[in-house]
Amino acid sequence: MTDVVRTVEGRFVTIWDGSGILSAYSDDFGQTWSYKTSVSDPEAYAENFPKVTDDSLGNLYAVWHDCRGPEPYAIYFSRSLDGGETWLWPNVEVTDDGGYGECPSIASNADGSRLVTVFNLPDGPYRAYASYSTDGGMTWSADTPVGDVISAGQYYPVVEHTGEDRFTAIWLDKRDTETYVYCSVSEDGGETWVQPNIPVPFGGHSPAAYSLDLHYDGSFLHAYWIEQYWTDASVYEVFYSQSRDGGYAWLEEPVRIDPGGTGLFRKKGGIWVSNPEAIYAAWVSGLGYTRHAVCSASSDSGKTWSEPVIANPESAEAWFCDIYGDIASREILMTWNNQDNQHIKCAHGYDDTGIEQEEAPPFSFSVSENPFHASVRIMIEGEEHPDLLEVFDLSGRRLTGLHPHSDSTFIWEGTDSSGDEVPAGAYIIRGICEGGMSAIRVVKL
Repeated sequence: MTDVVRTVEGRFVTIWDGSGILSAYSDDFGQTWSYKTSVSDPEAYAENFPKVTDDSLGNLYAVWHDCRGPEPYAIYFSRSLDGGETWLWPNVEVTDDGGYGECPSIASNADGSRLVTVFNLPDGPYRAYASYSTDGGMTWSADTPVGDVISAGQYYPVVEHTGEDRFTAIWLDKRDTETYVYCSVSEDGGETWVQPNIPVPFGGHSPAAYSLDLHYDGSFLHAYWIEQYWTDASVYEVFYSQSRDGGYAWLEEPVRIDPGGTGLFRKKGGIWVSNPEAIYAAWVSGLGYTRHAVCSASSDSGKTWSEPVIANPESAEAWFCDIYGDIASREILMTWNNQDNQHIKCAHGYDDTGIEQEEAPPFSFSVSENPFHASVRIMIEGEEHPDLLEVFDLSGRRLTGLHPHSDSTFIWEGTDSSGDEVPAGAYIIRGICEGGMSAIRVVKL
């Protein structure tokens, strides 16, 4: 899963789950990216579901579901005070000692003096809970119920700061079949929440897992989700709703964003708002093994939506995606994780021209043997050839550089820059030239 934000300095930061919780940043609107940085510390285990937010000072705050113990799973937190270059280690546990927690979301007020995280706890049926911090995430309050006791199960909550001390949460709810989406509001920074909860009119079928998202534009609160139902084949529909009072009242009926279709699956994306009129929704759309990250736009406050634009026609391997932008420049950035090769990719554009599709890399790799024992031969194919390849371990540490063995062939003998043999495991070999970057993962046995 991937999540992306833009800091006040204009830096885009994306976070994802891979070999740990990882992040990277771009200062040039996605043209180039830093190498990945570990958000989770070495004690983390089986980390999933990362979410990130920022404040007006440029600080970043991240939460995720972690199985490091002693409880089977809990919510952990880290922060970056330098725009994603370094992250807080050791991480901080959010949920109560001995308590469970999964599928978190996080929001910050303007200056970061109040952070609120919402998550699931298996309290009989699963129930939405919250915890808040007033010291930048170093300590957290006791877990507090967000969902009421009427529900038969509450899942995948997301939270958004909606002005002053108000925070609004929304989630998938299974208390009845009249609506599967419910909401609650806290007017005191996450300390107490409105109960009974507030129903959100929906499209008629259960929302898909992890698909809900919120965005507050300073005036209106915008919600997005994907619904799924079964006929002869699975059918998915993408919906939008809006609240003008911070979550207390919603549109009488949600607006259908995507025409959908039988057999086309939809997976989690996100929503971003430039202003109350200009709204952008992204999701993954697929048929068989073709999986596209797509974006649809509304210029009339969500009443009508454009035909979806494909961001990744080259790779067609997206699994989850997210979207964010810059209000001043009207720049939009989409990120997604490629399920087949484990890459995190992006596409960008402007709200008057649409998303510029991903570009094919200027060169590609092929290897003689992967996994390998003693050495691996890397052949470069394409119009451009890098002069140097770099080898990294999965923590992002550079091990050595490789110079060409011949015009388009490099050889790595499984050693670092000092000539010492590296242990068995997975490594990343990366090349950069004027036209762009490409990388390949190799495994040493």
